[in-house]
Amino acid sequence: MERNIRTLLGAFIISGLFCALLAAPPAAAASSGADAAKRVPTVEDLMALKSPGAARISPDGTRVAYTVTETDMEQDAYVTQIWLADVASGKSIQLTRGKKSSSGPGWSPDGRSLAFTSSRADDKSQIFVISPDGGEAVQLTKSETDGGDAWDVVSGVEHLVKKGWVDSARVGCMGWSQGGYISAFLTTSSRAFKAISVGAGISNWATYYYNTDITPFTINYPAADPAIYAKTSPMTYIIKAATPTLIQHGEFDKRVPIPNAYELRQGLEDRGVPVEMVVYKGYGHGITKPKSMRAVMEHNLAWFNHYIFGDPRPDLTAPPIPAKAEKKEGDK
Repeated sequence: MERNIRTLLGAFIISGLFCALLAAPPAAAASSGADAAKRVPTVEDLMALKSPGAARISPDGTRVAYTVTETDMEQDAYVTQIWLADVASGKSIQLTRGKKSSSGPGWSPDGRSLAFTSSRADDKSQIFVISPDGGEAVQLTKSETDGGDAWDVVSGVEHLVKKGWVDSARVGCMGWSQGGYISAFLTTSSRAFKAISVGAGISNWATYYYNTDITPFTINYPAADPAIYAKTSPMTYIIKAATPTLIQHGEFDKRVPIPNAYELRQGLEDRGVPVEMVVYKGYGHGITKPKSMRAVMEHNLAWFNHYIFGDPRPDLTAPPIPAKAEKKEGDK
């Protein structure tokens, strides 16, 4: 079984190498006319090549989901679809079809379904789920323009609650960077969570624009389209905030500068919402050292344990430090 999987994945890699080799004219074809069957690939040949990728092995190891990208000249686009390979037989079937791409396949823990993203429904990337045995895909999310990612999270939680997998009274939300922005949006716009943690997240898009090191990342500057900046900024909805929120941010973050964190903290304090802010000294957008990353995790764990499970309110200035393991005789 393991050898079959390696062989199958190896075929994907070889396909990619084959594409690269075709890009360089073979020496024999370039220098000798003796073998008329050999020729230099044309641009059309290269454009017709299909590119495999994103291989995902099923939990039981019997199947591999992967993507195939090809050129659609009629649409002037590259279209990706999901395929499924049987490890034992090596046979593959195409699982998704259509003019819009389907990508990012991911297996459910029981192997009975595959999730993927596609803009097939309304030209916005949404999450779908499909049976590996075929059939119609079911749309799970409906992203909108006003913090759509955040509402995807809420709809996902609601779905799990309906299935009885989650206790709605004990749900928390946390994220970093883009996930931090989503968490900030939810803390000012939703009552679905008992506690939230915002890591290096944007709280006000105008504040972000005027301070970030990647200003060109945003298409319009705030004065050109103030409505969209306001509509998608968590601070616009601060008046509705009620969820206890932990804010975590690197001191020297240039990507999402720390004024975003201070602004959110002040807004929550003004509303009387429980809030704590931890600044990680010397760090930028990411926490890059193990000890400090452990502190980030300890802070989050203590925060959620308090508000979800009723543990004592933590002292975030002094997270627990694990004791060093004693060396036993004979240890190196």
